[in-house]
Amino acid sequence: MDALARSLPAAAFHVVRQFRSAGLWLLGPADSFWRWASGRERLPPLWLRRQAGPVHLFESAAREMADRIDGLGLLRAADLILDLGCGPGAMAPYFASRLGARGRYVGVDVHEASIRWCRKRFRDDSRFRFERISTSSPLPVADGQASFILAKSLFTHLLEPEARRMFAEIRRVISPGRSALLTALLFERGEGERAAASDFPFTAGSGAVRWRRRANPQSAVAIERLRFLRWIADAGLSVGRFDPGFWPGEATPRGQDLLVISDGTALLSGLPCVRSRFAPKTP
Repeated sequence: MDALARSLPAAAFHVVRQFRSAGLWLLGPADSFWRWASGRERLPPLWLRRQAGPVHLFESAAREMADRIDGLGLLRAADLILDLGCGPGAMAPYFASRLGARGRYVGVDVHEASIRWCRKRFRDDSRFRFERISTSSPLPVADGQASFILAKSLFTHLLEPEARRMFAEIRRVISPGRSALLTALLFERGEGERAAASDFPFTAGSGAVRWRRRANPQSAVAIERLRFLRWIADAGLSVGRFDPGFWPGEATPRGQDLLVISDGTALLSGLPCVRSRFAPKTP
């Protein structure tokens, strides 16, 4: 059934999405009651949480990312934070708790409804700004002014031209000596690529970029690791840390790979950690 869904032609795919969206809207009153009863009134509505990924992971994925940022020590109270692909603000409450009075946060996303909801949700916090952009728009931050950049689950939705433009923009806006943290789904050539093909069966050209759904490539994109690192280097950026998390071929992939990148002058904790998909795992 899942293989059939991935192969749907564009027209059928969009019909299925419309039915799903309608169903989530119908569940809205029940979701509103659940959010009120559980003390989660400030969560986005169900249909916006689903726009950002699996609903059951919305809160836990944000907590896990917050723990990683804290553990890496990448934030300062007076930073200007740029949250790329902020969606309906999953990470915004975390940043609100870490920024001081002089800190600033800019969240950007292509999804207009998510940006509208975030503007309403954080309208009383003058440190926060949300902007809707397209994949070809420049980032709404001046050259060299972003102290910390987060791209959580952004590059899992970008094909090569858009990804290269985004890396060039990250290089333009990042402050000297500061870092960006991003996640991606990366695989190795050879057996790793064959394993990734089971979950990302569609590709073009060399096969270094693969996607899950034929009708909507940007819904989930996996990239050959060395190709991805080349895009980073071509933008004038360097990788200071690589923590593997995506293991193609398993029944349930563990998550996404995590990379910390900079303009090459940042002092990052640890050296790049590159581990093969087929190396023994640490318990």
